Amino acid sequence: MRLQDKSVPCTVSCPFCQTNYENDWHVFIGCEEAKSVWQTAGLWELIRDTVNNATSFADCFFSSLRRLTSDKSNDIALMFWCLWRHRNDKVWDGDLKTINIVV
Repeated sequence: MRLQDKSVPCTVSCPFCQTNYENDWHVFIGCEEAKSVWQTAGLWELIRDTVNNATSFADCFFSSLRRLTSDKSNDIALMFWCLWRHRNDKVWDGDLKTINIVV
């Protein structure tokens, strides 16, 4: 997301929807691709209220982890990592995995 500042040639648009500026909120929550991953994993219901009340991505991330059980917090943290990996596979390798593979 800030790679342009380091002279790495990449787009500032979301690699999935191509319509939004790519920032942390969009990559992990705002993009329809991300929402589909959360829903397919059965985790959207766990973070929906936090997403609706968060003031930033960091607030959403840490609030989700604080309010859930240890097992569910692990699931949420792992899903954030999976979304980041999914994005990087698409950007750097041109590898678009299905949502079921991401989950």
